[in-house]
Amino acid sequence: MADTQQGEAQASLIQESLTPESLIPLGQWQAPAATVQRTLREALSALFGYVREAFRGSTSTFEVEPDIESLSPYQLRRFAPEPDRQWRAERLGASLDQHWEQNGGGAPGSVTCLVSPPHSGIAQSLAIIAEARQWRVIQPPEDLLLTIPEAEAWWDEQALEEGPWVIPELARFWLRHRSGLALLTVLFGRLSVTPRNPGLIGCSSWCWNFWVRYLPGLSLVPQTLPAMTSDKLDVWLAALPGNRPTSALRVRKTNNGHWVMTGGADINGGKRSDLLKDLSAMARGNPGVALAIWRKSLRAKPDESLPEDKEDEASASQPGDRQCWVFPLEQLTLPLVPSGATRDTTGVLHALLLHEGLDETALALVLPATQVGLRVVLQGLERSELIQRQDDRWQVSPLAYPSVRRTLLGSGYPVDGF
Repeated sequence: MADTQQGEAQASLIQESLTPESLIPLGQWQAPAATVQRTLREALSALFGYVREAFRGSTSTFEVEPDIESLSPYQLRRFAPEPDRQWRAERLGASLDQHWEQNGGGAPGSVTCLVSPPHSGIAQSLAIIAEARQWRVIQPPEDLLLTIPEAEAWWDEQALEEGPWVIPELARFWLRHRSGLALLTVLFGRLSVTPRNPGLIGCSSWCWNFWVRYLPGLSLVPQTLPAMTSDKLDVWLAALPGNRPTSALRVRKTNNGHWVMTGGADINGGKRSDLLKDLSAMARGNPGVALAIWRKSLRAKPDESLPEDKEDEASASQPGDRQCWVFPLEQLTLPLVPSGATRDTTGVLHALLLHEGLDETALALVLPATQVGLRVVLQGLERSELIQRQDDRWQVSPLAYPSVRRTLLGSGYPVDGF
């Protein structure tokens, strides 16, 4: 009976999480607000150093379990698995269908540009949508250093008038180099003349910020998804397994036992925590960043009944109690850009965000650095866990993203609107 109720609760969560969110114009996007307590703590930390004790809650009689520890790989896959890719793509597809229906058709009659911050997973979802609907995917050429006539010829071959087509990530089509701007310069020019091309474009928020400054007359009106607020996080984190069988998720704070996620259970007057509100604000509504911080903060009692070799993905998604703990966010140790970081260091981080990741060869093209000097910077950033390598491309890590964005903003770099 309990398993049936848990299954029904999880099915309800999945259904709620699949409810399409309305796309909004990029200019209407707003970052979630943190709690007053966290806002004051961060302000005082910036002025006087890290302040913690003055803002602790009243003394609690809750006794912290002595054997709470970081999650094992098995537990991490049970409590906070990577999002189901198909589930996430279906949700975005429903949002796009709703947008097109409201604008006079059931498919893209003109170009739809979807802008999103790094680690949001939009590009991957767009590729899945294209495959499911048998839409043509346009990939960038191997050589991005083209003249304007060469770029014109390349786009002629893509036949943009024949759609629908999808560009999952526009940031992969250019380099910040005198010869690396032609492809997007030509594309934006064509779209301004013939806006009825039936296409769908995904674009990193940092790439978009560069191009609206470089070509201020861009005719595209980009859309985006609303920020991931605390209420949405509550549903999304619990429904991460997607359609895989699992139970409701219940989470409490390690320092005082306050409930963060109840999983629909009766907490008998127990206190609720605002941790998800602060997590949403820390991640600036970015689900990928929020999930990375959430996974790092989770704790659990060791499961003594779990065999050492029970580490496969199937076992990690089976029904059963999903109860764990979460570390206070202010006590987490996240990667930080060191104070006084050199211009070489911040330049690398900014270039990686502009292009949604670059390999070492491309980085050398967009930065005024020697190959040896660049390698030294990359090694230092990797040791500090500020960047990570994925598919031979260096990217800013999701855990480091809040610190990197904050540092670039404070150093005078143009940053995205997310």
